[in-house]
Amino acid sequence: MLTVVRPTEASVIRLLLERTDSQFTYHQVGMTHRDSFPPGFVADRERTLLGYGEATYEIAKEGLRRWAMFPGEMTTLFWKHCPIRVGEQVAVLFRAGPLWSLNPCRIVDVFADESEERKSVRFGFACGTLPGHLECGEEQFAVSWNRVDDSVHYELLAVSRPNHWLTKIGSPHARHVQARFRRLSGAAMKSFVTNCGPGLPLRPATSHRLAVER
Repeated sequence: MLTVVRPTEASVIRLLLERTDSQFTYHQVGMTHRDSFPPGFVADRERTLLGYGEATYEIAKEGLRRWAMFPGEMTTLFWKHCPIRVGEQVAVLFRAGPLWSLNPCRIVDVFADESEERKSVRFGFACGTLPGHLECGEEQFAVSWNRVDDSVHYELLAVSRPNHWLTKIGSPHARHVQARFRRLSGAAMKSFVTNCGPGLPLRPATSHRLAVER
């Protein structure tokens, strides 16, 4: 949804209500859990070191529950109090040049691989795009704790392709915006953990972008 004026909360509510029974804009729901992706989709990953220890992991999980990974510098999330539960819908607003872009999505799965036997545990969820979103695909947000080296990471996986003529003809700019979002998302999670956990054994964060998969 593109508008020349910033959407009101009433218009956001109306949009999300209209999408309640809408199908996803792609067929491969759950594809962020797969090893390969459909033709035409591009996978991008971001991994940010948040710190060390179980306490850091628990705070990072709370960050996901509060949608702290959406950077305020470039996005407004409607609404951050939305519970992390399959079927819940949110909309992400950002400025696209002279236009406002409001992008609806729905949580497709929530996972917690946290058995006592595992050397590395993960918690997270994935959102899929709904009609009106500028992109088509799925985005997974997760935090992991490696019990071997005690490190805690934030992990973002986005599998997408353009879903609007503007993002198709403006692909280089769209890719730049996506990369900036991933980078700021990692920084936002790092900030949440640091500010919510004084005294935790945190070390300088590192964030690296892995090679794009096609």
